[in-house]
Amino acid sequence: MIPALTKTEKTKLAAIILGEISPSAVLFIILSRPQSTKELIALLGPFIPGDTLRAKIAYAITVTRPAFDSDARFREVAEGVLDKLRGVTDDEGETVAVDPAVYDDGFLRFYGRVNLWCAAGEDELRKDVSLCASLGVGYHIEMAGWRSGETAYDSAANLAKTVTMYDKLVEWCKAARIPLFVSITNWNVTQTKYGNTGRPFASIVPTAKKLAETVLACGGQELVYVQPVAETNTKDKAATDFEKWCGNLFAGWKLVYNGGSRPSKPAYGWPHFAYHPNTTADGGKAFGITVSDTGTIIKQLAADGTLDGPGDPAKIAAWFAKCKAAGAIGAGYYAFKREKHDAPAIRACAAPAAVDPAVADAVAFDKLIWNRGGENFSKAVRDPACAITGVKIRGGGTPVLSYGGEGFQKWPVKDENVTHIWAIFFDSDGDGVFERGGKFDWGRSTAADRPLAHLTHYKGWDGYPRKGTPWAAVITDIKGKKRSNVATGVWP
Repeated sequence: MIPALTKTEKTKLAAIILGEISPSAVLFIILSRPQSTKELIALLGPFIPGDTLRAKIAYAITVTRPAFDSDARFREVAEGVLDKLRGVTDDEGETVAVDPAVYDDGFLRFYGRVNLWCAAGEDELRKDVSLCASLGVGYHIEMAGWRSGETAYDSAANLAKTVTMYDKLVEWCKAARIPLFVSITNWNVTQTKYGNTGRPFASIVPTAKKLAETVLACGGQELVYVQPVAETNTKDKAATDFEKWCGNLFAGWKLVYNGGSRPSKPAYGWPHFAYHPNTTADGGKAFGITVSDTGTIIKQLAADGTLDGPGDPAKIAAWFAKCKAAGAIGAGYYAFKREKHDAPAIRACAAPAAVDPAVADAVAFDKLIWNRGGENFSKAVRDPACAITGVKIRGGGTPVLSYGGEGFQKWPVKDENVTHIWAIFFDSDGDGVFERGGKFDWGRSTAADRPLAHLTHYKGWDGYPRKGTPWAAVITDIKGKKRSNVATGVWP
């Protein structure tokens, strides 16, 4: 049963909903007068980010957390909502999954903006976890952070922020039933490099112990993998003593050893070990968890060859496959200094079966009228291996289209990673025919966001539509012979 909401909670929820869904869409839902939970889900679905019911629910739960004054109250309401949704199906018969499996293919998979998970803010973290939850991908953090001035070691305020943010993170992971890999500290904190100012390991132990005690207090023993120290210098007594202290503190937990960065087995009687390869040619050791935490491999897996750029989806997916073939029990993509949410990289971490390439057209392709943009690709044939997912348009200033997906990375390249053409169409009169549309931009294999400024002037385009106008979007290969599924939404 969903508990009654207070007036304050209702007000805050209304503000969140109006921030996520346009007023015209809310009015449409109200006027539609849904008679059941199933009908309400069907009406809300197109306006909530996510490619599956599970993804939409995960997003909705995490985005509404600020409406409640405490985590306990939030959990009370969320559990009531999930209980209400359990067993509900959509029009295609997909059941709402409120207890998704931790693993998709028996192989542990982690993604993490590891060092800036806390410093970059709650919004980016929430987006990460929502998408990970929809794909069965776990999350990975360096709990203390890295960048000097922003770590838990730098101030009492930073420590308090880290503790608060971790409590939220672990609760999200518990709700989604995805694993959480927590590296409490990294021995490289002693080194001056990559924006960090070195300090003796012994000096950070008191704070590291407070972080460890936070992990213990927040629980989640069945889901949380605890690595007390990453890349331990086994000759540093302060570091090894801290590991042994954590071994006693977390007795019975999923403890992970990473002594020397590349061990071949656990130590201290712990159940797991992590292995950090130097390059993508190395998939790790049998029975270990392979993590892309060295400077060279971080750059190799980045789309731009840097330590903070977006990941290269094709390279990440190939490297995960290599790790699995090497006999590792899992792998983690270590987005070392990444600040922003990186949907394509997260999708690349997922089990291949978790990304459905046969996503159906949201509207019939022959309902799209190609009369803008200088091209007519109405004869393009659906490529069953290509799917665009998570397509969303953000308003404010110049509107921007964001997306992820599979298959277009393998289409022929024009130049500068351009593999596809974006087209968008508008149904201004609501008759189901998208009478104004066509090509508006090129798209890259990295699924970089596409600004929609061309809609104001490019080859017959004559301006943005009115707020609330239904849109449909599709990509084709550069010759217009193959196409993806058709995605839809409402103009912000």
